[in-house]
Amino acid sequence: MRFVPQHIGMYDYIYLPVNEIIGIIKAEMGWSDYGGTAEHLDCELHNVPFHKNTLAIPNITASTFHNSGLLRQGIISQEEALHNEEMDKSAAQIPEELVSFLHDNGMTYDEYLGYVRNADNSKYISRVQKWAREIYHKMRKF
Repeated sequence: MRFVPQHIGMYDYIYLPVNEIIGIIKAEMGWSDYGGTAEHLDCELHNVPFHKNTLAIPNITASTFHNSGLLRQGIISQEEALHNEEMDKSAAQIPEELVSFLHDNGMTYDEYLGYVRNADNSKYISRVQKWAREIYHKMRKF
């Protein structure tokens, strides 16, 4: 894996509360979010990928990856993470921004489900990366 570029999600390993991040950006760059509710300001469809994951990957919630990161960093306990997962499972619903997006694009939720469940993303991965991953997964058991 040393020679094939990989993505590392910085916030999977370093946790800084959103309010602190926004505070630093405001103080050091003179920036204002005007509404005071900034989290992923760059993404109007922020919750859609998390919902998509719940459809594509069995037994996860929209916040599984977030809870996992908090657990790895020791910010929450395993019991808290599992409790959060159970709460999220019981409250699962379609994000409002997805409903708006589908309406604006003339799609039904059933069409969206079909696209998500039948997606083949492997065509976007380079042959070298596929080859490197295959070797890595074969060799990692040693």
